This record gives sequence, C-alpha cells and structure tokens, in this order.
Amino acid sequence: MKPLYDAILAYSDRGASARRDEPEQAVMNGFGGEPDCGGELDCESEPDCGSESVRPGPVTPFHMPGHKLGRGFLPPGVFSDPARFDLTELDETDDLHNPRGPLQKAQELAAEAFGAGRTWFLVNGSSGGVHAMILANCAPGQKLLIARDFHISAYHAMCLAGVRPVYLFPGARRVGEPGKSGAAEVFGTADAFGAFGTLTPSAAEAALAEHPDAAALYLTRPGYYGSVCDLESIVRIAHSRGVPVLVDEAHGAHLSFSPRLPVGALEAGADFCVQSAHKTLPAFTQCAYVHASVRLARQGSARIERLTGALRALQT
Repeated sequence: MKPLYDAILAYSDRGASARRDEPEQAVMNGFGGEPDCGGELDCESEPDCGSESVRPGPVTPFHMPGHKLGRGFLPPGVFSDPARFDLTELDETDDLHNPRGPLQKAQELAAEAFGAGRTWFLVNGSSGGVHAMILANCAPGQKLLIARDFHISAYHAMCLAGVRPVYLFPGARRVGEPGKSGAAEVFGTADAFGAFGTLTPSAAEAALAEHPDAAALYLTRPGYYGSVCDLESIVRIAHSRGVPVLVDEAHGAHLSFSPRLPVGALEAGADFCVQSAHKTLPAFTQCAYVHASVRLARQGSARIERLTGALRALQT
C-alpha cells in the first residue's frame, strides 16, 4: 500500500501548491507548465509533442471527488487522526440499517436539504442505490423502460431483479413516412463528438403507450455529456399512466442548490432518484444518497419499505 499512499500524497501536495499560487493555473490530468519547446510548435498540428514536453506542475482538478482536494471541505486537521473515526455500530454512533440517533437525524437533514420525503445514505456509491431503486420498483419478469445511456450499475440491477428491459434511445428521431420505403428510426447523436442526446417527452409518451404494463421508467439525468431532458414533462406523462419515474442523478446532486441550474429530479416530480455526493459536492469518494419523493413518503408507499429492505441486503 505504501507506493499508492506515496502517489496519492504527492498528487494532493501538488493540489495544495496550486491553492497557494496566485493566479491559479488550470490544468488537466495532473500536468501544468509550459511546453519545453517554448510555444514554438503548434500543439494542434503536433499532437505527439505531449507528455515528453510538459512538465508536472501545480494541480487544479477537473475530476471527482467534488471537494477538489479539500477545498471548501471540513476545517484542516479534522481528520488528522482518521483511525479515531473508524468505529462500529454503537449506541453512540447509530446503525445505518436501523438508524435511531445521529444517523437518523443526519438523513432527515439531508432530506430537508434536497427536498425529499425520505433519504438514505449509501456506502457503495450511487451504484448501490441504483441496484436498490430498481429492485424496489420492479418484480421479476416485469418491463422496465430505460433510456439507453445508463450506467452499467443499472444493467447489473436489471440482472439482479430479473426484469425485462425495454430500451429507449436518447436522440433518436424518425425519418420518412412509416411503412414507406426509406422510412427508418435514426439513432442520432447530439453533436459531432458522438454524445447522446436526450429522451424527449414525445418519445417517452410513445414508449409508455406501446408498453402500458411497464413497471417503471428509468432515466439518467444529467447525461454523461451534461445534457438534461425535459424531466417535468416526462414525469407528468408517466404519472398520468400510473408509471413511477426513477432517475440516476449521480452527476446532479448540486442541481437543488441554485436557481441558475436545471431543475433537480425531485423538484421535477421523480419518485426516486440517486445522487453521488462525491461527484459534485464536498464529500468523500463513495458517499451517495437515494431519495424518495415527498409524495411517496406521505402516502406511506410500500416501495419505500422495499427499498429499505434492498439496501439492507446490498450494502454493509
């Protein structure tokens, strides 16, 4: 473990030096500084001048976790002795699977902050929440309408739940007249980089009409290229047909905290959503949430209890 520890410490130290430098130098992938050629080469036409001509420099991270090497996180020195915080389930520390004390209070505060009816903390990242969310809403053999830009954890969850996926293709569009020569469904992309588009309300409505027996509709929002669908319209359509909406909002935990950002899944009316706190908020890697809507909590939905049971089975 010592080589890994040394490498992590060295990278973090470079991040600390970047915080001390004014002005900050924004760099990607841990490299900074000027090319050894002094800028004489055209970097776009000389792609091979790369790693040999770039000196390691201070780090400004454009990657997870969201605390960015500790910026805006807990006060310095809080975790100077981390072993002190490594405790088991005690009366004083509470139990994640049967919270009655500080964990219960913390989850209630999180629900209030995110506008949820119920919030669960996840120790296996959003992947564990995706598994539990699908297991709680789909029985073996049932259909799950799922936009095809999903994380692999959703695939694993479908295997665990034994559901029948019905794939929806974000960015798909029909060309030509149905039934006529040349008519086709083109699985278009949002841009020249091959990024997926978003699922449109009309596409969701068509899928729900074609599969009225679907157990749930599953969306990934934001997508992996930052795209966001019109979730409010899609939720209205799904709910009008009695179909719950599940959202993988792993990259959107921050959406609830600024009116300048797209509306978050819960505010848009989703029944359940999963968020990775560690992706965009100041939290340690693996820290995540699964939320149930206020509506479901008030109804005392059985799906909430099923989700609680699934989490007990899936995470330590």
